[in-house]
Amino acid sequence: MRTAVFYAVYGKAYSSHPTMLVMKFAGTTTSDAEYGEIVEALKQMHRDANGRVAFGVIIVPKGHAAPNAYWRSRFADAHLNRTGRYLFAPVTENPLIRGVFTAVKWLMRDKNNYHGCALATFDDAVVAFEKIEGRQLDQLRALLTVAEADLRKRRPHLESKEAGAT
Repeated sequence: MRTAVFYAVYGKAYSSHPTMLVMKFAGTTTSDAEYGEIVEALKQMHRDANGRVAFGVIIVPKGHAAPNAYWRSRFADAHLNRTGRYLFAPVTENPLIRGVFTAVKWLMRDKNNYHGCALATFDDAVVAFEKIEGRQLDQLRALLTVAEADLRKRRPHLESKEAGAT
């Protein structure tokens, strides 16, 4: 019998100029190691932006569990040393994950130059960012393709596992 994996894996795509991070998750939960990688990716994005605008999109499947209080606090702290504007969109159909995003915004001590919006689709996020910026952001769409390819590379051996004989 084959069963679904109960932990997440993600695909990531990054551009340092313009500074853009797109992450796409699969699975239902995320390990502490993966959360740590995400926090480090966010910190690196802000270092690379160096005062310029940074864009972040994280796509989370509907059935994915929300991060615990420790990781919500770490996500908020990851944004402490940014110097430029930051546009961020968690993309999910999961209302719980959208609520976590709101909690992280509350935890952020520095809300200046920060614009975040939880949306249901990646295209909604890109359109929202384009309206804010007043320009096309085709590179975000291209980065989604790269993140999806990265996810396929990381995930083939994780998509299912043997759970005994049928």
